[in-house]
Formats: sequence, C-alpha cells, structure tokens
Amino acid sequence: MTSSSSNAPGGAATAELAASQQGTGEPERSPAAASGVEAERAREREFDALRERVELLDVAHDAILVRRLDGVITYWNKGAERMYGIREEDAVGRASHELLRTVFPSPLPAIERSLLEDGHWEGDLEHTTPRGVVIVSSRWVLRRGPSGSPEAVFEINNDITARKAAERERDRQTAVLRRQAQLLDLAHDAIVLRRFDGTITYWNRGAERMYGYAAAEAIGARSHELLRTRFPAALSEIDAALRADAHWQGELEHTRRDGGTVVVESRWVAQPDVDEAQALIMEINTDITARKEAELLRSEQQQELIRLQATAIAELSTPLIPITDHVVVMPLIGVLDTRRAGQAMDTLLGGLSSSGATVAIIDVTGVKIVDTKVADALLRVAQGARLLGAEVVITGIRAEVAQTMVSLGVDLQEIATRGTLQGGIAYALARAGARGIFATSRAAPPP
Repeated sequence: MTSSSSNAPGGAATAELAASQQGTGEPERSPAAASGVEAERAREREFDALRERVELLDVAHDAILVRRLDGVITYWNKGAERMYGIREEDAVGRASHELLRTVFPSPLPAIERSLLEDGHWEGDLEHTTPRGVVIVSSRWVLRRGPSGSPEAVFEINNDITARKAAERERDRQTAVLRRQAQLLDLAHDAIVLRRFDGTITYWNRGAERMYGYAAAEAIGARSHELLRTRFPAALSEIDAALRADAHWQGELEHTRRDGGTVVVESRWVAQPDVDEAQALIMEINTDITARKEAELLRSEQQQELIRLQATAIAELSTPLIPITDHVVVMPLIGVLDTRRAGQAMDTLLGGLSSSGATVAIIDVTGVKIVDTKVADALLRVAQGARLLGAEVVITGIRAEVAQTMVSLGVDLQEIATRGTLQGGIAYALARAGARGIFATSRAAPPP
C-alpha cells in the first residue's frame, strides 16, 4: 500500500496517477478554499480519492506499473506481484526492462520513438520472471507534464502466455497437417473426405489424376453423383454396414470426367463417436481397372482352353480313324453312357460329312455295359449315317453285351454286325467293292 508521504514510492505513484487521470501536474483546487484549513481538507479529500483509485488498480488482474522515461519503476501493483512473482519493494526503483529481461518485437529505440510521437504503443512482450517466461500483451501510455514534456510511462500488461502457447500448438498442428496433406497429395491412390450425405470436403491430387476433376471442382459436390458410382449392392445396405462397423470395403465403378470408366478397390472409414451431421468418411480408391481387364482376359483364355481341352478329350474318347478313302473306324472303349454316345454321333456324322466315306465301322469291343439309351443312340447313329448315304457296321459285341441287348429288346436287324474288328473291316471293304468303289489303303503306295 502507499503512504501519505509525497517522498515515498507510493506517494510519488499517487501523484503520477492523479496527474495521468486529470491530465495536469497539479491537483485541482476548490475555488472556495480561502483559508489554510479549508485547503488542507481539500488536499485530504483529494488524497482519499487517489488512494481509492490506487486500491482499484491493486484489485486489477493485469500487471500495472508506472516508470520514468529511463525505465525506473515508480509504481508496481498487486497484479504485477502476482504475475511476475516480484514484490513491490523489490521492483520499485529498478529499471523494468532489466528486471524483467524484456524481449521486444522490434528494436527498443524504434518503440520509444513511436511512443513519443503517438503518445502510446501496443504490442507483445516476453518477460522472464522467477517463475519462468511470461508473454504479455502490453499497452504503454505516455504521461506529459504541464509544459507538454514527457514525464512517465503508464504500462498495463495482460498475461497471454497460455493463449500464445495454444497458438503455437495450433500452428504446430497446422504445420503437421499441412505436411500430412502434402504426403496425401503424393499418394497414387485417390483419397477423398466426404460427409455421410456424400458432400466432398477434401480431394487429393491422386483423385485429380484418377478422375480428371480439379479439387476446386470436386469439393462441395456429391461424390456419388459426380462420379456416377455403380455399387456392388444397394447404397442403403452399404451405408448401414458403414454405420454399424465404421468401415466398408468393396469394388466400385466410377465414371471419369472424360466419360471413361475406372474400376476401383474402395476402402471407407467413418469418423467414430461423432454426430453423423459432422462426421467425415475417408475414402481411399485404388485403380484396379487394368487388373480387372487382365483377370477378364485370363478368364476368357481359360474358358477357351477348357473348351479346346474338352474338344480334344472328346475327340480322343471317340476317335474316327480312316481305313481307306471311303471306310472309317470308330473304336469305343470304356463306359458308353448317353453323353458319350451323343459325342460319338456328332463325331461320326461330322466325319462322314467331311470325308465322304460310305462305310463306318463302330467297334465296341472295349465297351462292357450297354443300356437302353446307349443302344437307342447307336441305332440313331446308324440312321443318321444312312441319311448321309453311308452304312454302319458294328463290331466286337461281346456275349454279355449281346445278352443285355437281347433282354432289352434292341433290334439290330437293319445294322450289319461282325464279331471282330478284322471281320468288320473285311466286310466294309467288300461292301465298298460291291458298290464299285476303288478302295485303297491310305498307307499303300499308288499302283
């Protein structure tokens, strides 16, 4: 607290504060104070008013100090004691910039020139105290005497250390996010941030390259409308899975700006524990168009290979062997079911049509079982051969097969049969000769 002595630091501060409040170096006197007693009472009343003002300054949370032009402190309020941890008696009489080791935003002479020219200055300062570094928002007001010459500086400091720390942390996080965004832009994949309603809020350079839309064109648009997305399932089902699991993965088909299509492997991750209206979805799309085209080509090639293999197997299982230019043999071995009988018919009729053969020998020596459907198929083969102008000879019917055919009531009276393949060939050659056909072996040299 201040004392009533004008020579004490508090008294000097009181006089300076009175002058700064009234704008003059002398207290205002009552015109009615004619006697010495009345003048003394007026001075006491003025002093009480000034003391009240000083007490209010001590209540203030800010650090308030008064210093001479040379920087020596003449007043130091309770707020300054709390802020800096320095008592009034240790501060008054000391040069403020040395006491607080002030760090200025610009050279001190330039600040002092601005203060003398404008009568005030404002800026951020860094002070070092026993408790550590304090950053303040400082406001300086120049007090002038009756003649207009500068006399003292009234300084108010507001502690903004926490705010500056928060700003630095925010700047640091912003720098980190900026670097991360730069890394996202380096990614080959398309990375998109969007709301649940599809509104795009971020569009990296990978998305620009993949789809042909600049970020300025994409941001604010609805992603599924912009890219005309085709989904593997209903969008409502996908959204439901995303809400339940906070992620989804699948293949999508998108349309680029140039009208071309791109197939992507898409991964969606939803921001958890956030109101849906504010939540964001990160979507990462990898272009798999070339891979899908390669897979389709491989599938087509595999199907063609399977078809060729099936054809080769069918030909091997039902081979058609020429004996002469007009006699062919088809040996059948193994199980002769309905499907294989159909293959045999197709092979035989196709061979007869292309070769012009007139006698076809079907050898069933290697067939153990013949059922009604197979026997019926053999009869239809014979009928088909006759329609092409050829005769069918069946050879090699074993005893058990013959018994089965008899029990099944199969009628082969219209079809020539022989017990062995050799007998069938001899019959076929004789039939060809009877028709006036010159039959020669393919292996025999010309006469």
